[in-house]
Amino acid sequence: TSVGYVPPDTNISVGKTQIVETVNVDYAVYDKARNQLQAPAPIHAIFAAAGGSSACSTIDGGDPIVLYDRIDQRWIISQLAYNTSFTSNDFCLAISTTSDATGSYAAYDIPFGRNLPDYPKLGIWTTGSTWDNSSAQAGVYFSANMFSHGSSFIGAKMCGFPLSAV
Repeated sequence: TSVGYVPPDTNISVGKTQIVETVNVDYAVYDKARNQLQAPAPIHAIFAAAGGSSACSTIDGGDPIVLYDRIDQRWIISQLAYNTSFTSNDFCLAISTTSDATGSYAAYDIPFGRNLPDYPKLGIWTTGSTWDNSSAQAGVYFSANMFSHGSSFIGAKMCGFPLSAV
């Protein structure tokens, strides 16, 4: 488990049958009866699907977020990955393939180069669906404060990731 981080960056989300908690660079999964299903583990373990050369699969940069998408019944977990000189900064986004938070994830490493996407925030959107699902859309909103080389504030960024592309 992670210790010594200030502030602790705690986050929790409640799904249909499970609860996922992220703290700093670790995550754990519980059922609603408070039984631990996944002991605290480094968040980067989820990002093995992003590939061995991905910063997200080896670096835990913190600022974790966990959300449960009630419409698609999937877990969304993110964190940052960056090197010590802040010349390589990545946003790590994982989306579970099922409603089981202990299962597999589709993992994405979104590079921002020399700009650190600090204090990221996520939201889930859906436009609803029609009787034939022809206009159903869903996705993840992302926003962050951008810092050049991790130190100089250069503005905010916002974008969306359509779940149909995930």
